[in-house]
Amino acid sequence: MRACFHDPQYYFAILCNILATISSGGLRAFPVLVYSSFGFDALQSVLHGLPSSAIGWVFILLTAFGVNRFPKLRFPAASLWNIVPMIIFPIRWIVERQQ
Repeated sequence: MRACFHDPQYYFAILCNILATISSGGLRAFPVLVYSSFGFDALQSVLHGLPSSAIGWVFILLTAFGVNRFPKLRFPAASLWNIVPMIIFPIRWIVERQQ
């Protein structure tokens, strides 16, 4: 148990989990509430969320196959998939506010 706290991978896993939770928290945890505020019902909110879930699933599979083939890409891939949403969501918010 003590060896776990001395391993830096443990803290990187915690950091990746926190970053993933921050970047996808509101839109993944409460999609019905978010879409209902735009006037959609529960079924329409699910239908609007399916494409993004499918794209995410494909990228997770591609990343898994890539990391399996090139193990040293594990941390850069995890960093990339956490940084991209943290950049896209503020840009999307700014664009939606300007419209």
